[in-house]
Amino acid sequence: MSARRTGSFVWGSRVRVWVGTWVCGGMVGLASGAGAVGVAEPSWIDAKVGEIVSVGRGVVKREELGRSLGGRPIHLLTIARGAEGEVRPAVLIVAGIDARHRVGVETALGVAEAWASSPPEWLVGRTVYVVPCLNPDGFVRGGPRADTPRRDEPGDADRDGRTDEDPAEDLNGDGLITMMRVADPGPALRLTPTMVDDPDFPGLMRAPDAAAGERATYAVLIEGLDNDGDGSFNEDGWGGSGGGGIDLDSNFPAHWPEFSDGAGVRPLQAPETLALARWALDRGDIAAVIVYGRHDTVTAIPKAGEMDASRQVPLGIEQDDKALYEAASKRFKEITGIHGAPRPDTNGSFVAWAYAHLGVPAFSTPVWVRPDQVAEDKRPKPAEKPGATREEGDAAPTPRPEPKTDEAKWLRYFEGRSDLPGFVPWRAFDHPQLGPVEIGGFIPGAMMNPPPEEVSSLVDRQSAFVADLAGRLPMIEVEGVGESLAGGLWRVTMRARNAGEWPTLSAIGRKARRNAPTRITIDAPVDRLVSGEKTRIEWSIPGGGHAEARWTLRTEGMGKAVVRVTSPILGTRTVEIPLEDAR
Repeated sequence: MSARRTGSFVWGSRVRVWVGTWVCGGMVGLASGAGAVGVAEPSWIDAKVGEIVSVGRGVVKREELGRSLGGRPIHLLTIARGAEGEVRPAVLIVAGIDARHRVGVETALGVAEAWASSPPEWLVGRTVYVVPCLNPDGFVRGGPRADTPRRDEPGDADRDGRTDEDPAEDLNGDGLITMMRVADPGPALRLTPTMVDDPDFPGLMRAPDAAAGERATYAVLIEGLDNDGDGSFNEDGWGGSGGGGIDLDSNFPAHWPEFSDGAGVRPLQAPETLALARWALDRGDIAAVIVYGRHDTVTAIPKAGEMDASRQVPLGIEQDDKALYEAASKRFKEITGIHGAPRPDTNGSFVAWAYAHLGVPAFSTPVWVRPDQVAEDKRPKPAEKPGATREEGDAAPTPRPEPKTDEAKWLRYFEGRSDLPGFVPWRAFDHPQLGPVEIGGFIPGAMMNPPPEEVSSLVDRQSAFVADLAGRLPMIEVEGVGESLAGGLWRVTMRARNAGEWPTLSAIGRKARRNAPTRITIDAPVDRLVSGEKTRIEWSIPGGGHAEARWTLRTEGMGKAVVRVTSPILGTRTVEIPLEDAR
């Protein structure tokens, strides 16, 4: 006759989807919207973080991840409920890498503020880390605004022994650095025409269609002067075609674009990128990463199964992680309505590094896109345009072709939003070196940042996606059973079931091996073990799957068997299995 005793422990908790409400008015002072020219003061970001910590006392903790090159703090917020120091799976949110992407900073602070004021129940079993602005120097830089993601750092892009001597400049005094176009430049100017003015979308510059007999008529340059007299314009300094600092989202080691301007002379050269990488590598609990930035890896997931020349580092994602990404992408589209987004090169980006080197699923979203890239039921209502109604008898507007290029679609969008400046019409200007030119083009950051009134709904949707993602993380349920055998022996069986959707380690996590595998250990002297290894290693327990370990023990005087299940992401939990007949 055998006696059976059981002990059980549920590790983690089910996650309820929660959508926070955030009032956009709380973000007063930030340069919201495409047409805004002002920028936030550095003290504003610090003060906002302080408010969030004060509101979320006991839930939100603030640390300093490091300091920027300019000496500004890089804030890190830890948001969690429950016992302090308890290890549980965490989601890392990073924003403000690209200096132009201000909506990312607004959204990161918005979700943190919402959770601080009304902490959701799912935070009891999860941790959220928020780095709201990795690039404070670039974010708070004063005008004029330029179309550059970088933060300042002296450099000599043209290798003439001088640093930043030929930056871009705001020649017409409108607070913006846009573009200059020169019609049919003569040989003396040493400029080559490469563009035409699109007749279907006047003002939009594009390459000529040789098949249609078009020839290039305009040379297009960044607004500015040839300050160093070398015949090149704005080739060395902030806002120009070269130099002007480091693009932090090109300075991470994953597929680092070594010869690209702005990538730095070495990976992690910038103190901002180095501080984030060091901190993340020291954390074993990060299970997923979300980036609010210029890249998109969630509406259109990266290619699966393609490797670099070493056949080891994925160019996109591992084949075995594809289903995980597809499920996350499907829910993201359902929650946010976003079904398309720009897809710039991710080489050297944080999201690429977080996946390939940190070894966790990593998703990046621009947060806001054009209305035509959003499901119709989730599109914002267009603002009413004063005087837009047509009187009876007025001629109907001349029909125009549908825009096909991304820039043409943006131009059409801004034309329909008289309340939202996004494109500066070309205006004549007498350039001191080039003579007659025109200055105009898209406003820097206009294609990245929404109207202020849309920010609140964007925060709500991103909050909901984070909550949904947190609900997919691994969750281990552990149960142990003891069975009395003959001769004072007991068989102890332990089963660890992953009740979450994600595996305890993803395919890239198993390859990167940054995190240790799950260890199942019985707390018994080796000489008591008749069969079974003292510690069993499980590299990954799939979602819905389980791992099982069995031991046969000599249990005289033990009274109970203690089994520990340990994971860097899930922490350590102990299960005690009564062995009462062994006393």
